Amino acid sequence: MKKTVLVASLIFLFFGCYCQHLAAQSWFNGLDTYDTTIHWINNKNIDSLGAYSEIYFAISSPQKPYGLGVENDFPKIIRGKNTTVYITGFVKMPKAQASGIYVFTLEKAGKSIFWQGIDLSKIVKDRQHWFRFADTIVVPANITRNGKIKAYLWNTSKKGDIYLDDLKFSFVPKHHPRFLPDLKIGKNDTLLAGTAKTLFQNPFYKIKFNTSDTTLQLTNHDNQPLVSNLYYFTKRQRGKDTIQQTKRWIFRKTKKRNEEIDLIFSLKTKYSKAILEIGCSPNSPEIKYSIREKYNRKQLIYRNALILESAIGITEVYRSNRQSDRKNFQNEYWLDKEGATFGKGARSWTVYHCPHISSMQFDRPNNRLIVNIDYQKDHPFMRFPLQPDSVDWKVDFSSSRHKRGDKTEHSFTLTADVSTSPLPRLMKNPDGYLSTYIWTEHADYSDIRTNRATYFGSEKITQPDSAVGGFVKYGIPITKSVFYDNPDSVRNTNDSGGKITSLECSIMDDTAFRDFLFKIRGFHTDICLHTPEQFTTTRPRLKTALRYMQKHFHSKCWIDHGNNNGLQNNREDLICDGTLKNSPYYALDLWKKYGVQYLHDAYYEEMNSFAGWQFGSSIEKPYRGFGDFFPKPDYWQHPTRTDAMYHWPTTKVLYVKTDGMWDYLFNPVQFSLFTEDWGIEINHCYPARVHQTKGFWTYNHQGEIVSAKGFDKTLEAMQKLHRQGILYLSTLSDYLDYRIALEQISYRILSNSSVVLTNHSNTELKGVSLAVKAKAVLVDGLKPKQKRVDNDLIFSLNLKQGQSALIRIVK
Repeated sequence: MKKTVLVASLIFLFFGCYCQHLAAQSWFNGLDTYDTTIHWINNKNIDSLGAYSEIYFAISSPQKPYGLGVENDFPKIIRGKNTTVYITGFVKMPKAQASGIYVFTLEKAGKSIFWQGIDLSKIVKDRQHWFRFADTIVVPANITRNGKIKAYLWNTSKKGDIYLDDLKFSFVPKHHPRFLPDLKIGKNDTLLAGTAKTLFQNPFYKIKFNTSDTTLQLTNHDNQPLVSNLYYFTKRQRGKDTIQQTKRWIFRKTKKRNEEIDLIFSLKTKYSKAILEIGCSPNSPEIKYSIREKYNRKQLIYRNALILESAIGITEVYRSNRQSDRKNFQNEYWLDKEGATFGKGARSWTVYHCPHISSMQFDRPNNRLIVNIDYQKDHPFMRFPLQPDSVDWKVDFSSSRHKRGDKTEHSFTLTADVSTSPLPRLMKNPDGYLSTYIWTEHADYSDIRTNRATYFGSEKITQPDSAVGGFVKYGIPITKSVFYDNPDSVRNTNDSGGKITSLECSIMDDTAFRDFLFKIRGFHTDICLHTPEQFTTTRPRLKTALRYMQKHFHSKCWIDHGNNNGLQNNREDLICDGTLKNSPYYALDLWKKYGVQYLHDAYYEEMNSFAGWQFGSSIEKPYRGFGDFFPKPDYWQHPTRTDAMYHWPTTKVLYVKTDGMWDYLFNPVQFSLFTEDWGIEINHCYPARVHQTKGFWTYNHQGEIVSAKGFDKTLEAMQKLHRQGILYLSTLSDYLDYRIALEQISYRILSNSSVVLTNHSNTELKGVSLAVKAKAVLVDGLKPKQKRVDNDLIFSLNLKQGQSALIRIVK
């Protein structure tokens, strides 16, 4: 055993030295010496006989169960950074009956938000020697900024003492992946006086072009620089040739349109030609950028972007979750199609609400706004190619695919002299809700009894009005997928471990199930296909199933099922062969014909895109507290591969192995973190699946199938948050209809602290919500419905088709 302890000591020594080399700081308490600037707790219960090192060690007894630990703010040097905390120590339990846990917790604003324990009983192999314990916790930047650590030894038994020695906490910054373009350019901090020609000017700005170094510059009317240059960046591939270029624009001509002026620029890449038109007006602070590109070879596009180098500092970042930062700026943001404001008053500019681009990013160290014209991370897509001898072989098809003669066009608006700042931000949810949670049920291996249990609360209940639990009881919207038929007579026997031997539910083969569907369709339930059948279908059956679903359920959704390389793996699916026109399992034309628009895309799940970036049991994945660097749209269209169909993602399957896990996953702390981040989560779950360990139903004392208590408690908590105006609950179709309509709202910033919204969609939009860091707002001169959340004033308005609303900001 001495040899074991020696090896453990060497490992500990190496680990400690390694961490000290990498870490910003370490805290160590060997009881003989320790850092007195750290708030150690339970530091006085010590003894001096048989320590692991030197003389003293700490004791936790049944009478005084809480032992040596720490209660402290994070070290200053890593505050506001994602950090891995390494915990190590040495433990000894002299009595065999002793048991204990080393507890690590995090607090934010006085509330406990994280708990993790190391079971020391599993580490101690005998009662005569010391054993090393260790754990790691990745703490998000939003917690390290102003959160607090509290850790301690907890003697959980009444059978004996626990000894602790050489307790250490090490803090190592965790570096996140980088998604910004790799630019090979210098930085223009100032304008070259007297060398730049003014191409256009009005009372708000001047556009200048320097022919000597092809610098395209934007200044205010007093020649103070706003944007020091505008570049074009591209990364693309043709064959084995990968090209990455940063190009400057060449001025070509001026074109007049009534009172409007268009400045025309161009450039050539190796495989395309691009035209930039900058639209200017004599009396407006708006500058309209339009970029057209024509491709002269077959190629793949990984990223095309315009790079705006700001000559002034950042003022406000409009984050992808629709919150905004005015301080504590992150180094890297993926902004969706939101934007940012730079400077103040007459020397300022902003880009906001740009539905006709791919996305935006902000590179804070270089003060650059990246306007992605096309970025593969904004439209992730993968395929399982047909390969009968392969399993889980995937091909990433996220890049755009162009052929000779293809053309693209994108646009956005920049506004100079932003006296309106701070800007009102369009929120993702209607009626002032802060966050959205969407349930999507996947149809595999269900029985009428498990369906009734998870929707009505019990297998014995057959009418929605009599529900005692489940989705219907609590009024929770759900997008429910079903099988149309079951031609292979697939049974539930194997999946249920032999407990349920019925045929898997389908519309055509189970009259009780079909009747159940017609009963629940009016209770916040959107019923769609989970592919027509368990295995790859035939085209005639696909057509019949889609026609039936359109006639009776009118859903716009399709939930992919059985994705993999084999012929049996639902080749008609989106990520198999569903969009390949040369495939016999081509489904795209039938989806369009029968009204399917919103397709499940399992990219994030299959690629495990966010591994390591979840905080505890956080509802949103990845947890936003780590930062806004991940490109993660809520939905998207692929520019070239899926013919304008809308993709929607899930990130992880919701399995709840024990009833108590519901409270771990959906407790008040997790709901609070989710709503504080204005999160959006679309789940992937199997409520009615006959495999009981999925966690949604159980057997009562009479042997009846009923909804699980933890499941009902979670639904009840969601219902309560919804009624409080915090958590928005919706079917997928309704939510995407609303979000896509929001993209049709035009957003104009006026020069008098006002914004004009106009609804260009084909529907009336009710409860359109905005948030602004201001004292008050007026909508068409009247006070709108509003509430205050932290530093934001959140207000709502209605917009009929074609209607405009004037929003005035009171700072």
